[in-house]
Amino acid sequence: MRALIKYQPDHVLNYIDTVVDKLLKCSRNSAYEVVHTAERALENIVSNLDPARCFQTLIPYLNRSHFEDENSLSIVLSALRTLVKLVGRVPASDLSASLSSIMPCIFQTVKQSSVDMRKATVFVIVEIYCVLREAMAPYLLQLNPTQLKLVTIYIERKGLPLPLQEK
Repeated sequence: MRALIKYQPDHVLNYIDTVVDKLLKCSRNSAYEVVHTAERALENIVSNLDPARCFQTLIPYLNRSHFEDENSLSIVLSALRTLVKLVGRVPASDLSASLSSIMPCIFQTVKQSSVDMRKATVFVIVEIYCVLREAMAPYLLQLNPTQLKLVTIYIERKGLPLPLQEK
């Protein structure tokens, strides 16, 4: 499946929603190899197919109903990891319009006990900041000082101007 998506992406074009759903559900599997392969296939999808459509397909997996159990949290984690790879390709207008639906999940996942979840969340925030810059400032203000410091460290590493700096 992964090779098909990478080398013949047009074959899954009409089935993006279904393929993404099935690959995200693979993250419920406890075997590292299964989860890793599914995430690489998701990466191939978001790298080779229409970014706006992929983005709209991923958004429903970032809603609060997926925080009910550990299995659903693994789906959110895979969706976040995929989103990191996708955000830079999404048109800024689409990303900006979706912030109100994405950010509640972001604020919830950044508080999770799982280090992997928090790390993926920080990377998503940084990638969104790379695209939207100062439009992200109101959302960054909602992070606690420790979270904001971590986000600014990664933004600095990308060589971007720091958010919320005194001018």
